[in-house]
Amino acid sequence: MRDGLPLILAGDLATTSGFAEGYPGEIPTLSTQRWGGEGDAHLKICSRALGFIAKRLTDDLPDILCIERPMPIGAAIHGKSNAKAIVRLNTIYGIMGAAAICKGVKVEEVDVKQARAVFIGDGQLKGDEAKRRCKAMCKVLGWPCRNLDEADAACIWHFGCCVYAPRKAVIIHPGMHKKLAGTLSAMQVKELFAHG
Repeated sequence: MRDGLPLILAGDLATTSGFAEGYPGEIPTLSTQRWGGEGDAHLKICSRALGFIAKRLTDDLPDILCIERPMPIGAAIHGKSNAKAIVRLNTIYGIMGAAAICKGVKVEEVDVKQARAVFIGDGQLKGDEAKRRCKAMCKVLGWPCRNLDEADAACIWHFGCCVYAPRKAVIIHPGMHKKLAGTLSAMQVKELFAHG
């Protein structure tokens, strides 16, 4: 805690994970960790995730770890994701959450739809579109976001700030949600020229 405010670490967990960290009211530090590629063994990917969180939890412990509540395995049956991805996500989630609990860090399971509703004004968008809007909101806020994984982590971090320090959390009002359309268009044009 600093001045009564919690240090919040938030993760958008997957084989490539985005992280956001900082105190409410400040600009979060955003980073990306890649545990492996499609062909890498499950245990190798998990060992890299474990190595990261073990190292991160040695000094300057966060007060709270906010992580996305994983999808139930039944989501594979309904075509929302594949079983291998869900197993991997749940395993990484378990590693991160268990390591934090062992070190006395509070773990907050975040419903990403609820976090997105607060951050971008819509919790029902499909994954990539929601992440693009989260990245646009980071741009609106002046947060240095490099990719969609960091964008989702920033969204989860902001939600944690709203829950644990609502008076210090950045206020996002409906006018900012409307501004996203223009920001998204500008980002898409920039990406076209970058890849064209």
